[in-house]
Amino acid sequence: MTMNRVQFQHGLSMAEFLDRYGSEEQCEAALVASRWPSGFRCPVCGHAQHTAFMRAGRRYWQCGACRHQSSSISGTIFESTKLALRRWFLAMHLLTQAKNNVSTLELKRHLGVCYKTAWLMKHKLMEVMRLREDSRQLEGRVEIDDAYLGGEHPEGKRGRGSENKVAFIAAVQTTDQGQAQYACFSRQAFTTEAVAIFAAKSLATSAQVVSDGLWCFGAVKIIGAEHERIVTGGGPHSVKLPQFKAINTVLDAVTGIAAVHLCFGNYGGQSIQRGTWAKLIDYLNALHVDHIVMETAHRPTAELKVFRDIRPEIGMGLGVVDIKRTEVESADDIARAIERADTAIGPGRVKYIHPDCGFWMLKRPIADAKIRALVEGRDLYEGHHKT
Repeated sequence: MTMNRVQFQHGLSMAEFLDRYGSEEQCEAALVASRWPSGFRCPVCGHAQHTAFMRAGRRYWQCGACRHQSSSISGTIFESTKLALRRWFLAMHLLTQAKNNVSTLELKRHLGVCYKTAWLMKHKLMEVMRLREDSRQLEGRVEIDDAYLGGEHPEGKRGRGSENKVAFIAAVQTTDQGQAQYACFSRQAFTTEAVAIFAAKSLATSAQVVSDGLWCFGAVKIIGAEHERIVTGGGPHSVKLPQFKAINTVLDAVTGIAAVHLCFGNYGGQSIQRGTWAKLIDYLNALHVDHIVMETAHRPTAELKVFRDIRPEIGMGLGVVDIKRTEVESADDIARAIERADTAIGPGRVKYIHPDCGFWMLKRPIADAKIRALVEGRDLYEGHHKT
């Protein structure tokens, strides 16, 4: 596996942090410079004329127009804190520099505070970061891709809808040379409607979006963004395309069970691609994934045999509920479909079952009935094949 460049980015070392923010005076100066880079302005009336005085070791500013008094921490998450600013700055440094998050207990030990205080500090800082990023819109060149986060439980539900597997969109703003600048992750379905909502919230109208061949990403054009759709095709070279360097770097840094979904022929209930699975095998084998989710409910069972050539360590997720028909499958239909797939691909290769893509287009009563049939069919199949 190639080097993950995210892990080797230059950060702020602890020694550098202490040099910059090791004293209360340094932290106070940094906070003042951040709040009023062009000099103090009253937060109430905006007037610049003021006087300053010290109270209880902290500097205060009094507006010359409205007489409002404020300090550097007034109106911030630090307001009314009894802790020194250098403790807050250290907490910010620890939370933002750690690769795998920092537990409240670990933060408590580093800061020398009680557990309740560490918990409150952590959640305040994380909420501020969330609010800051929530309003960010990616602009310029943006790479976008679909991904799954989560794993497999022995007694858990399989396939899409699993309580421990989450679908999300990953978008990365890059320079013209492809260097990542900002990343945005959004938990949602891979549908045209969902992508359009994501684009309206998270993408600027000036964005030039680059994606793979998944059709739903075309919805970014609804907000006026440009869209470059690149069908990767087959072969190991397809995962080394320079257009996807930034997004693959970000996804490689996400921990958990990695999955890839191929939308192959069911968008809008229509056939959008024609060909054979055999042309995709080299590409699928080149992916660094734990399982692959394919759409197979509306395609002949004989085609499944080609998946025997997928690397054995990759689990297969197959569609066994057809979204092109409103007729609801029976539990027997589902069980037979799983059995045929298991026979065609090989015992134990089918790890997940799910509806084909486009399930959102069905009316709710039909969709509910198909899901019930999916669960009953899975239980029927597993009941017949218990050892």
